Amino acid sequence: ITGARRRAGRQQQELAEILGLDSHVLSRKLHGRSGAQLVHREVKQIIQTLAAWDAITTQEEAIELLILMDLKKESFTSQEWEAEPLKHLEIASPLILSETTIRQHFWPVPLTSYISRQELEERIIERLRMSGVRLLTLLGTGGVGKTRLSLAVLPSLASDFPDGIFFVSLDGLQDAELVPDAIAETLNLTGPYTKDGPSMEERLSIFLRSGQRLLVLDSFEHLIEARTLAARLLSACPQVKILVTSQRVLDVYGEHLLHIPPLDIVDPAHLYDAGSLEQNPAIRLFVERACTTGNSAFTLDQQNMTAIAHICLHLDGLPLAIELAAARCRLISPQMLLDQLRNQNGLLQKEEQRITSHSLWRQEFHGTTERQRTMQRTLDWSYHLLSKPLQHIFTQLSVFAGCWSLEAARYVCESSEEDLRTSLEELVNQSLLLLHTVAGAATTHEPHFVFLKIIREYALTRWMDHSAYEAARKRHVFYYLSLARRIEPQLWSKERSEAVRQLTREHENLHAALHWSIEHEDGTLAQQFCAVLGIYWEARNQFIEGRRWLDAALSLNKDSTPLTVHATCLLMASRLAIWEMSYQRSRGYAQQALTLYERAHNDVGRERALFQIGDAWHLEGEHRTAIGYFEECLTLQRRLGEQRDYAFTLGRLGAISLLSGDTAHVEAKLREAVAIFRGDGELSGLGVILNYLSMLLLFQGRLSEALPPLRESLEIAQAEGYHYNLATTLTIFGCVLGNIAGPEATAHLCGAAEMHFQQIGSSFPKGYQPIYRWYLTGIQAQADVHDWDRWWQEGRRLSMPQAISLAYQESMRAHFATHGCASKS
Repeated sequence: ITGARRRAGRQQQELAEILGLDSHVLSRKLHGRSGAQLVHREVKQIIQTLAAWDAITTQEEAIELLILMDLKKESFTSQEWEAEPLKHLEIASPLILSETTIRQHFWPVPLTSYISRQELEERIIERLRMSGVRLLTLLGTGGVGKTRLSLAVLPSLASDFPDGIFFVSLDGLQDAELVPDAIAETLNLTGPYTKDGPSMEERLSIFLRSGQRLLVLDSFEHLIEARTLAARLLSACPQVKILVTSQRVLDVYGEHLLHIPPLDIVDPAHLYDAGSLEQNPAIRLFVERACTTGNSAFTLDQQNMTAIAHICLHLDGLPLAIELAAARCRLISPQMLLDQLRNQNGLLQKEEQRITSHSLWRQEFHGTTERQRTMQRTLDWSYHLLSKPLQHIFTQLSVFAGCWSLEAARYVCESSEEDLRTSLEELVNQSLLLLHTVAGAATTHEPHFVFLKIIREYALTRWMDHSAYEAARKRHVFYYLSLARRIEPQLWSKERSEAVRQLTREHENLHAALHWSIEHEDGTLAQQFCAVLGIYWEARNQFIEGRRWLDAALSLNKDSTPLTVHATCLLMASRLAIWEMSYQRSRGYAQQALTLYERAHNDVGRERALFQIGDAWHLEGEHRTAIGYFEECLTLQRRLGEQRDYAFTLGRLGAISLLSGDTAHVEAKLREAVAIFRGDGELSGLGVILNYLSMLLLFQGRLSEALPPLRESLEIAQAEGYHYNLATTLTIFGCVLGNIAGPEATAHLCGAAEMHFQQIGSSFPKGYQPIYRWYLTGIQAQADVHDWDRWWQEGRRLSMPQAISLAYQESMRAHFATHGCASKS
């Protein structure tokens, strides 16, 4: 009866109201507890109700229910059989059951298509076929697809369990003591209850020990007290295995865990064409559900693929969230949906407004389990399984964006390390928190944790006390400001790459803290963050984003901000403006910074501001003016012992001499700078100087000698993630290879480089454009115009990894060709 009711999507309360009973009384009667029994009239009324709900569709099912309740077919008169609602029941078979029929296999058939997760399916099947695996738990957050995954593997396992596979849905069950009854009902192993007979668990054990069977216990997390039942059944029935789906670990002896992650998602920064995305599971699910919810003409194309990829990324590949989001495409486009999810009405919109404003939380599916009709209900279900102290920690942790360390959580939550470790472990065990593997964690032995975005957004809505929320956010801000300050010195040293990696790991929390500072109009805090993060944004090629943050911070009250902090913000704004080719704006910021550094008697800041002014003139092509600033820099750098900055300045002076045609002493300067960077272990600076050296060798016609420094520069830029230098190196590569291998290589590499410059919001420097165009025009003249255009467009379509691979291949081919010719001569 209970199984039929569940399949119809009906609640026990509805059935109780029709019978005029309290739901607890009905529960006792259905399960024969305390001697309670259904009377003849109630049994008939239940069967008629189930028929009216289409929970049963054949007379055979109705008769089976009568027999199970110790009644006969004749309990209904012929007039009742011929009247509604029994009249529409099909006569599937003339057979009248005299006893309970045990099912051979039983699992439900899903109503929608399934997006295959082959690797996970194979791992589940492999585990269940291992003799040592008796209890396998598929562990994952609500809506991740555990149930669908378990159903997908069952047909493949049928031959491994010849005596039956039985899927037991525990979703609507509220009492752990009723789990044996639910299993027995799935098996049809119910029959009349007798007070003095064996218990339902004993009957299950007697039956199950006689065959090779698989029990699938679905949605176990809220009935965790029943875990000992699973252990006892496995002990008593040596040929039985149990597959559990749960949001929390059962923690019983012999349990094997398989964590079910969300669907794989595509990085929107690496989209090439709609065809290549059609096999991505998250995008396939979105498109299929968008088609089945009323928009049959919906397709993935060049116009919507970026928005769809971003939607799936925002939802962390969580299947239920993707399905709910796709359903909204009946009325709005993917781009409109993405805008709602982001709710980006500006960089500084309040976070809690962004979280609660979109309607995905309220989007509803009917015909599914009650708790999964909306994302809100799914997460409410998970939240209410937590103890009150754990709910408190869960809510507090929502102030973190991205991953965080135990140290950070201890500071923000004001908790002891031991208590917090226990809480975090329990949240991981309940699939509300993920352990996050990050670079550096292995060496510090410090675990990091992360929420799925949609779970974090939900946790933010659980804050009830605004003042407590603000206090937690403030602790978060001060922790990450302290962390940024600890890392800052490394950004100006040979450890810069490691510092950038650390900040990349923490960048979401750093940006959240900076966001809070600007939102609360705290200019000092905001500028302290920007003073550290400016060079990080530069190293990460985030020129436009960095400028937006700096503009916001610099617009706030400056009176209380220390001179050096404000000057460093201005210097960072100047550095970023250069890469956007805004040379005049860059000089303006650097000149303001210079004035403040002089007022603060800060000579290190002063030499960096002088360099920045000179660099803006140099990159714009005003070399004579730039030389004066650079030479003043060299004097200061020698006095201060700033070897790294000295090598950069030396390299710039060498580049100016090169561009001015004065190559007599250039190589000596550049090789001195290379030696300093090699000795110091400074890779990013070394890559820049190697590019200058390869340009010199190109100018001098020493083409084969130019290839090794270019390859090394490319390796450094690739390892460092320095995209500006990648594009620069590819440009020089194109000019060198065009003079060795011909115009096709130039068109491919320079086309790819210009496209990459465009993607990061920059370009080849203005001061270097004339010589670049001169080489490009000369090489282009060797090709047919149509061939050149075709090669150029092919280059623009290359991904950065493809362009790098091509550069290596062409340079090695050119190397062997050149050396082959030399050996022959």
